[in-house]
Amino acid sequence: MAISNEQVVALLKKNPIITGCAIVSILLVGAIFYRADAIPLAQDELDKTTAEAARYEANLKNASQLEDQYQNLVASTAQIEARMLRVDALAINQQYFYKLASETGVALKDPSQGKPSGKYGTFVALPYTLTLEGSLAQVLTFLRRLESGEHFARTMSASLAPSGKEFSEKEGVNSPLYLTVSMELLAAQ
Repeated sequence: MAISNEQVVALLKKNPIITGCAIVSILLVGAIFYRADAIPLAQDELDKTTAEAARYEANLKNASQLEDQYQNLVASTAQIEARMLRVDALAINQQYFYKLASETGVALKDPSQGKPSGKYGTFVALPYTLTLEGSLAQVLTFLRRLESGEHFARTMSASLAPSGKEFSEKEGVNSPLYLTVSMELLAAQ
């Protein structure tokens, strides 16, 4: 039994809601199939826009404290720079060691400044080799004052040896010692 076109049209006219729903469904399935590749692209665009909006929101939230943070950084940088040695100020740099030696009572033999090495931002490591003579208490006081002094210092190596004089039981810890220290001080160029 064959169905004629007139019978199909009559059936469609008899059920207009079902016919309309079927047509809309077919159109939607076709649109979804045709546009299915655009969904991941749209999701990527949404993710990018959301991330950018979150970044803007964080920037706006943190920007209210920006001026205070900048002032704190400027003040901290000024304090750090005040504690720096200068690479080209050899006499002033050595004067620091001589002053420290006279305050602690050690005899400073040979403060020698090397060539600047490692770079730390705008600062460099300024190597020094110091040879000094004094009692154990004086040598330890010198080292403590050097570590906690006004300049940033890092001891690389140290060698402690008795001086050429005879060791005396009577002198004990006051017997003279030689200390050779290799260190780096943070310096501005």
